[in-house]
Order: sequence, then structure tokens, then C-alpha cells
Amino acid sequence: MKKRLVIALLATTFLIALTSVVQAVTAEWENICPNDNISYCANVGKVAYNKKAEPSLALDAKLGKIVGVAWRRKHEPITRDGKTLSLRDTFYYIIDDGSKETFLRHCDKVNVK
Repeated sequence: MKKRLVIALLATTFLIALTSVVQAVTAEWENICPNDNISYCANVGKVAYNKKAEPSLALDAKLGKIVGVAWRRKHEPITRDGKTLSLRDTFYYIIDDGSKETFLRHCDKVNVK
């Protein structure tokens, strides 16, 4: 009986630790800059504006400061909740809008000023 309890406690501890690691990895997007071979890296530090009018976001709406560039493969998450996936292998700006967390925006959907 003690052996089963110890195994159950170890399994629970392992699952909690694994969850913490996954949360830590997704807490921040991986910035691949500086990189002279990626033209988007030249825009780090500049301000991002929405390039395309969408129902929820006006054309040229200020998105925030570009703090990095992330590479996401097709079907990798591009939102923190993991519900929205990248449709293809491509670059995303990491944008800080002044809230607690940064977010990704496809580089082709951003005007930089």
C-alpha cells in the first residue's frame, strides 16, 4: 500500500513539474534577433501598426513596440492559449502593447514606423 502511495505521489509531482516547465516555455516568445540574415530584425525597437483593416482592428491602429521576431512552424501556436495556430512556416513580430504579456503578429500584417 505504501509503495502505491509513493508511486502516486511521484507521478503527481512529475505532472506538476512538467506543467510548470510547459508554462515557463510558453511564457515568452523566443526572439531570434539579432540576426543580420533576417530583414525583420531591423524593425526591433520600432512601433508596429495594423496593416490590414479587420472587423476587430482598424487600419493603421497602433499595436505597440516591436521587441523581437519569432519563427513559427506550420501548426505551432501563435497565441498564448494555443488555440490559434500558424497557417504556414513564417515570421511573426513579438509586440509589447504595454500590457503584461507580449503577443505575436504576422510580419506581413504590420506596418512599421
